[in-house]
Amino acid sequence: MRLGVSLPKIRHSLVPCLLATVLSIASSAQTAPNPSRIQSPILETDRITLHSSSPAWTKAARDAGAVDSNLSLDRILVLLQPSAKQSDALKLYLDDLQNTDSKNYHQWLTPEQYAQKFGPTDADMQKVTDWLQSHGFKISEVAAGRQWIEVAGTAAQVRTAFNTEIHKYHLNGKDYFANASDVSLPRALSSVVRGVLSLNNFQKRSFTSHGVLVSRGTSGKLQPVAGVVPDSKGKLTVDPSYTLTTGNGSFHFLAPGDLQKIYDETPLLTDGNNGRGVSIAIVGRTNIELSDVHSFRQIFGLSENDPEVLINGTDPGITPDELEADLDLEWAGASAPGAKLKFVTSSSTASTDGVDLSAAYIVDHRIAPIMSTSYGQCEAFLGPSGNAFYSSLWQQAAAEGITAFVSSGDNGAAGCDPAAYFLPEQYGKMVSGLASTPYNVAVGGTELNENGNDSTYWSANNAADQASVLGYIPEVTWNETCDPRTSTSCSQYINYSSSGGPSNCSDVTQNGSRFNFTCNAGYPKPAWQTGVGVPNDGVRDLPDVSLAAAGGHDGYLLCVEGSCQTTTVNGKIVLTNAVVVGGTSAASPSMAGILALVEQKNGQYQGQANYTFYQLAAAEQAANCNASQRVDPTHTSQCIFNDVTSGNNGVPNLTGFNAGTGYDLTTGLGSVSAANLAANWNTGRKHLTETFLWASRFKAQHGQPIDLNIRVHASRASSAPTGAVALEAGSNRYPTSVPLTHGAFSGPVASLPAGHYLLTAHYGGDGTYSQSTSNPIPIDITPEDSKITVIPYNVNLVGQYLPTTGPITFGTEAALQINVQGLSGQGQATGSVTITVDGKNAGTATITAGNVFVTLDSLVSQTLSVGTHSFGATYSGDTSFHASSSPHAASISVARGYVGLTRISSDLQTVAVGAPLTFYISVLAPGSSRPSGTVQVYDNGAAISGPIALATNVPSDAVQAEFVHAFTTTGTHIIRLSYSGDKNFFPVAPDEFRSSQFFLTVNSAKGAATVTQISQSNPTLTVGGTDTFTVSVAPQKSGGAALTGTVTLVSMYNSIIAGPVALTNGKASFVVPWSKFLNVGTSELLASYSGDANYAPSASGNIETTVNPATPAITLSADASEVRAGATSELAVIVKPTLSGDSSIVLPFGKVQFYDAVNGRAPQPLGPAYGLTQGNGNFTTFLFATQLPAGHNVITARYLGNGEWGPAASNPVVVLVGRAHRD
Repeated sequence: MRLGVSLPKIRHSLVPCLLATVLSIASSAQTAPNPSRIQSPILETDRITLHSSSPAWTKAARDAGAVDSNLSLDRILVLLQPSAKQSDALKLYLDDLQNTDSKNYHQWLTPEQYAQKFGPTDADMQKVTDWLQSHGFKISEVAAGRQWIEVAGTAAQVRTAFNTEIHKYHLNGKDYFANASDVSLPRALSSVVRGVLSLNNFQKRSFTSHGVLVSRGTSGKLQPVAGVVPDSKGKLTVDPSYTLTTGNGSFHFLAPGDLQKIYDETPLLTDGNNGRGVSIAIVGRTNIELSDVHSFRQIFGLSENDPEVLINGTDPGITPDELEADLDLEWAGASAPGAKLKFVTSSSTASTDGVDLSAAYIVDHRIAPIMSTSYGQCEAFLGPSGNAFYSSLWQQAAAEGITAFVSSGDNGAAGCDPAAYFLPEQYGKMVSGLASTPYNVAVGGTELNENGNDSTYWSANNAADQASVLGYIPEVTWNETCDPRTSTSCSQYINYSSSGGPSNCSDVTQNGSRFNFTCNAGYPKPAWQTGVGVPNDGVRDLPDVSLAAAGGHDGYLLCVEGSCQTTTVNGKIVLTNAVVVGGTSAASPSMAGILALVEQKNGQYQGQANYTFYQLAAAEQAANCNASQRVDPTHTSQCIFNDVTSGNNGVPNLTGFNAGTGYDLTTGLGSVSAANLAANWNTGRKHLTETFLWASRFKAQHGQPIDLNIRVHASRASSAPTGAVALEAGSNRYPTSVPLTHGAFSGPVASLPAGHYLLTAHYGGDGTYSQSTSNPIPIDITPEDSKITVIPYNVNLVGQYLPTTGPITFGTEAALQINVQGLSGQGQATGSVTITVDGKNAGTATITAGNVFVTLDSLVSQTLSVGTHSFGATYSGDTSFHASSSPHAASISVARGYVGLTRISSDLQTVAVGAPLTFYISVLAPGSSRPSGTVQVYDNGAAISGPIALATNVPSDAVQAEFVHAFTTTGTHIIRLSYSGDKNFFPVAPDEFRSSQFFLTVNSAKGAATVTQISQSNPTLTVGGTDTFTVSVAPQKSGGAALTGTVTLVSMYNSIIAGPVALTNGKASFVVPWSKFLNVGTSELLASYSGDANYAPSASGNIETTVNPATPAITLSADASEVRAGATSELAVIVKPTLSGDSSIVLPFGKVQFYDAVNGRAPQPLGPAYGLTQGNGNFTTFLFATQLPAGHNVITARYLGNGEWGPAASNPVVVLVGRAHRD
């Protein structure tokens, strides 16, 4: 499933309204306003340059010049900064949050409170937004924490506002956009505006080692068979050139049960501490296939627990980051099987990395107490703005109580170099800027060290959950580097190793030449980073903690793109195929899962956990916790940290750092014992609490506030309970939460869902106080009116959907963003919308979290014609919102466009003078409508035909016209076309680049003329079948020598279908399998005779063969036949092939469309069609999670076909939701 909730953004037509919304929240908590800092007039002529704000990598790229001035630059983050006084106060506050003697201990801030304390004033915010708007920028969002403003504009607007041009660059075979010079700003703004995060589309690295496909071989053991790499569309493909070996030939791969046992999670899990009630947010840059997560949890014995996919802006679809996303989600869930996983994913734009946007959303919306980021970029390459952004972001996270785990990196001490490259280390000792701030936890990597004694630590047989480890395994620093100068096992320089070292380049100056930079300083050493082994270097050192990361030694098993396959042997599930990966990308989400267990036991929201980690480590005797000495897997250690004392993180050409007693720059404090960490997290026992709830009234319309009073009373309290209280509206658990101030909350709440229910207040506890639930009170909330807005989108030059701002050309892909909200602005609508195009019903789409994004291709069968088109929407309503309609909500104007290519081809590229030759003509163009009009054929620039009409009632890839011509001159002939144009497309001249060329060689005729004829046994066959062709060749005049030579079957595009076959008595026979034809559908071919010493070559006429697709078997099932209203139903579709024994037949991939017939009405589509992925076996599958409407739902699914598989309909499935409708 690639579904997700599209996240709402603060969008208003007037910026003053936008600011009023954001600023009024903050001003309600304001006590001592900060002074405004923008005091001087904002003069465009008085500017300062933000040095080193152009990307360093552009110096190594080829500059292709300035981009089109109208290039859209979406989601630019303009960074704001605190005053010096605010910055000092923030550092003190972060320390106080972890100081049990401070009145601010664990007094976490909301984003709005953070803005009030440490953000710009209302007046300064207004001046900045006014200036941005004066340059034409659209204000898309003002961060709740007031640390950035998101804007959208064009390259021209960037040039005038920031005094820099956007250029196109070529680097390592790829194209990029970037600002060609440093950014400048009016001097008056510089006290508030820090700069621009980025104006380029260069992306951060994912810290996973190379994925390896493993398969169970003849030995009965899983062994590596190939590498796994993403293709250009993000799909994972096999790279058979990748090999993997170990010293003794043994392979052990980590299943969830193995990790749980090695890091001592088992006692916690046995006691019910599985992370339930705790959320973990994962940073993403792709969507996922939910079926992979399902397979992983099912195969490895984990309870069903779907992640919540939150799409921040435009859905990125499946990208090459899918492996990273699956790794993070599957292994965070492996460490904390009961935790709620929230996967926030964002599309990268031409100006901003999706990683930055996702991380920012998580923090600025405070969606989880724990987050994990598995991406990085070295401090030097991040530059001043990038380092400042992540320092500020993780500061805000720490102030909100969020623990931010970040992978330290996979390139050892060489933090700026690739993990695998054709050159050795180039940039010296560096660290990742995403991981090096004082406000996050940097997670490094270890390597399990069986030292050849595998049987001591691993069982010969797997348990039911596929685990086989016997207990803890000694650990060393992860280092799987390889130098091709000294080893034959690698062809590149491999730097896979635990990244670590001192921060040394967060303050960087770029000197204008190829990656020539000066590192001025690193982050100062934080007060909490002390203890045995911590270098006295005055700077932040990393990593902080580490877990297993060696993908080539004991890698993590992973399900991605249907890679996990099983079989059953003697009633036991046996894993036969999977992907194995490693890297600190595996360690970080696994560590996040361990902290979820700790938080379930000790209270949510712990903030910067390094305060506690280093305090706990300082209390241990490092000599008693040496990881290398833990050689008995059955022995239980009392240590919290497994001190890794052996190994180093050096890479080819660079000496790294050594592991040692206590802290070191390769693995930090070491790995952890989860059980001991949770048991020792708090020194004192939690105090019991009681929660009390009162309401000013018990009935209201949705969106209207009800004043609530909540008090959390603590026994033997020396301080008030902290954190937040969650409101439970009957079966709707925790729809909203409110912050506690001195153990109480008093104020209006407008976000309660509609319905009649008992409202309770649930206090989740903190580090000192236990959880409790209040008395229930009856609440009756009636629905409110709703309104609909429709925003047209179209695809831009870089393949991204952006809001439509003017006419689009014919054939441009377009879409609609439909938003439904109440008049109050509270809550998120569900249900469905019926969409009209030019007043006609075009389909129904499911509303999730108040909106839905639908492509026009899924609504209309024909491309929008030239002219203006109107779009409307009718909303069905739900329990909180009344139905509404907007029949003319938006419009799109379509202008005449350009065809893609005129194409002419023939069966033969060589022909004799005077021999007739058939040419095949088509005009390729975007959209579903074939171009009409006429074409004319040119030979070496001269017309050889009159106007030839194009057929339009043919498939998109079919020939539109044929032309027969006999050439009278020998030599090379360049054949091209002109196109007349039509109402949708402009003309094409024969010498334009859109007119393709066909090269033909004409030879003089030799030998006696011949006649070639072809016949077939079966002009129509089905995928999996064969056809027999018989070819006969005869001289035009009888009485000559016997014919010899060969015959070849040739397609209409001059590709060989079969042969050559020698003639026998003038005949040849061919048995051709279906897969030899061009594709499913109708293909034309001919027989080509080679000629011999006495006879001239000849060709037959064309003969048509139609290959019909096979029909797969499709089955549909639901997880429950009856559910309550508002509950999520999970629909599973399985598509199986009905043919076997033909290796050329692939699985039935493609898309499936779900339909729902409610209470006897006609079936309606349930959202768009969804892509299938490989299931655990020889089939494809898709899992669809949706909220069905109340009543009697008859669900069906239709496979839409793909290639050799035709459409097929599933069985119906009945799901009763709430009380079934009765006629």
